[in-house]
Amino acid sequence: MPDLPVAFIYFRPTTLACVPFNSNPRILRSGILIMPDSPTALMQVMRLVSEAKLAERRVLTSVEAQMQWLGEVTTPKEQARLGTFLARSKS
Repeated sequence: MPDLPVAFIYFRPTTLACVPFNSNPRILRSGILIMPDSPTALMQVMRLVSEAKLAERRVLTSVEAQMQWLGEVTTPKEQARLGTFLARSKS
């Protein structure tokens, strides 16, 4: 289960400074799902992820892209749980 299943981020300099730039070596991939209807927030998050230089972390703008990205390294059972979790973001 993710640490922040649903997070509402208000972009202030203090908030942006809190994004971790390192990665747990046990995590194969991670995806940050952000809706494209907020282009400024999207650009800021993309820059943070880019500067972290972690190939296993991506910013995605659709549930389908998130499922595909994480589906490549998850079991069928994990994919089902991920689908259930991500379905909440569509409602």
